[in-house]
Amino acid sequence: MQTAIQEDASLVCRRLLCYDKNKRWESKHMKKDIVELRHQLQKIESDKLYLEECIERLHEVKSALRQAEKQLKKGNP
Repeated sequence: MQTAIQEDASLVCRRLLCYDKNKRWESKHMKKDIVELRHQLQKIESDKLYLEECIERLHEVKSALRQAEKQLKKGNP
């Protein structure tokens, strides 16, 4: 099962192979595809940054939980 991005990339590749009678790229379609792919890339990069922040926060929470466990063990011999 292909993802939407793979399908879009496949579409762009197919359009790259299409020439008009003068051997020029079908730039109208390509410009639209490029804009859409740039938009998707920006979203992916934004999602990546968000996930990296989430991972960092999870590490902080994990560390805080370990500290709390140590404190509980010290208080309850």
